[in-house]
Amino acid sequence: MTRSKFKIIAIAVLGTVLEYYDYSLYGFLAVYLAQHFFPVPNPLDVYSQTALLQTWAVFAAASLAKPLGALWFGRLGDTRGRMASLRLNMWGIAIPTALIGILPGYHSIGLWAVVALFFCRILQGICLGGEYDGVTIYVLEHMGQKRPGLANSMVILASSLGISMAAFAGSLVAKSGDQHFSWRLPFIVGGVFGLVVLCLRRNLAETPEFTAYLKKSPNKASSSFKSFFKTHWRFLMLVALLCGSVGGSYHFYFVFLNSYLHQVIQFWPQEISSFYLSMSLLIYTCSGPIAGLLSDKIGPKKTLLLALFALIILIMLHVYGLAHHSLSPSLMLITAFGFAFFHVPGNVFLLQHIPVERRYRLLSLGHTLGSALLSGSTPAICLFIWQNSQQTVMPFYYLLFLLSLALLAILRISRFKP
Repeated sequence: MTRSKFKIIAIAVLGTVLEYYDYSLYGFLAVYLAQHFFPVPNPLDVYSQTALLQTWAVFAAASLAKPLGALWFGRLGDTRGRMASLRLNMWGIAIPTALIGILPGYHSIGLWAVVALFFCRILQGICLGGEYDGVTIYVLEHMGQKRPGLANSMVILASSLGISMAAFAGSLVAKSGDQHFSWRLPFIVGGVFGLVVLCLRRNLAETPEFTAYLKKSPNKASSSFKSFFKTHWRFLMLVALLCGSVGGSYHFYFVFLNSYLHQVIQFWPQEISSFYLSMSLLIYTCSGPIAGLLSDKIGPKKTLLLALFALIILIMLHVYGLAHHSLSPSLMLITAFGFAFFHVPGNVFLLQHIPVERRYRLLSLGHTLGSALLSGSTPAICLFIWQNSQQTVMPFYYLLFLLSLALLAILRISRFKP
C-alpha cells in the first residue's frame, strides 16, 4: 500500500471510529441517560428497569430511521460518488451527538427532554445509515482485489476502536464523583471529533473503481427506487438478514451483555463486568486482521461458516454456564475472538455478489434494514425476554436465533452472481 493510499483510507475510516463511538456511547451510558431523560417512579431506585427499557427503546428507534438515510445516501453514493455521500452524512453524526451532551433533562423541561433526545437519535440514525457501508465500499474499491479481507478488517478495527473509546469513556464516568454532569462530556467530545473528521474529508478523492465505471456508464446508476426494489428485493432481504444478524450479535455481546450481567441479573459487580467486556473488545479488535487474512486465504464464505458453527457451540456453553451459575471469563474472551471471524468477512462476501453501480444502495439499505429489524432492537428485545421469563439464559437463545438467520442468508446469497 502506497503512502498516499494509506492516508486516504486512514482519513476515511476515522469517520467509522466516530460513528461507533457515538452509537455505542449511548449504550454504555444508558443508565445515566435513563436517570436524566426518563421519569423514575421511585426516586430511590436510580437503576429503574422501566426507565432503562425506555432508554433502549429510543436506541432501537434510531435503528428504525437508518433505512431512510440509506435510501438517500445510497442513491447519492451510486450516482454522485462515494465521497459526496460521506461528506454530507458526517454533519448529521457530529451535531446530534454534541446536542445530546447539552440537552436539559426531564426534571428541567419534562417531556420535551425525551422528545429532544428522540429526535437527536433519529437524525443520528438517518445519517449513520450511509456512513459505515460507504466507508467500507470506499476502502475496498481503493484496495481492489488484493487482500480485501484484510482491507475490510481495517474498517472493523476502526469500529472496534470507536466502541473501545466509548467503553473507556463510560468507565471514566462510572468512576467520576459527579455522575450527574460527567456523562455529558463524552457526547460533547464526539461532536467536536466529528467536525474534525469532516474537515479532513474535504479533499479526499473518489475511488478509482467508481470513477472508471462512471466514465463507462454515466447514467446507468440512476434507476428509480421503484425499479430498484422490483429488481433486487430478494437479494436485499438476504443482505438485511446477514447484516442484521451480524449487528444484532454485536449489540448483544459487546453492548447489552455488560449491563445485563451486572445490573439486570447481578451476576457480576459492575467493575468485574466492565473489565471483562473491555478485555473482550480488545481481543475482538486485535483479532480482526487475523480474520481478514484467513478470509483472503480460504475465502470469506468458508470463514463465515466456520465461525458460525464455532459460535453456536460457544453460546451453548454460555447457556450451560449461566444455568449452573458459573460463567467462565475465558469463555467470554474466546467467544469475542470467534465473533471477529464472523463479522470481518461479511462485507467482502456481499460485495463479491454486488456490481459497482448498485453497491452503495444494496449494501447500505440492506444493512440498515437489518439493523432496524434485528440489530438495534436486540438490547430491548433481550431485556423484554428476560422480564417476561425471569430466566437468565433466555436472551442467549435469541442470540442463537440470530446466528441461525445468518447461516440461512449465507447459503442463499451464495447462489447469486454479480
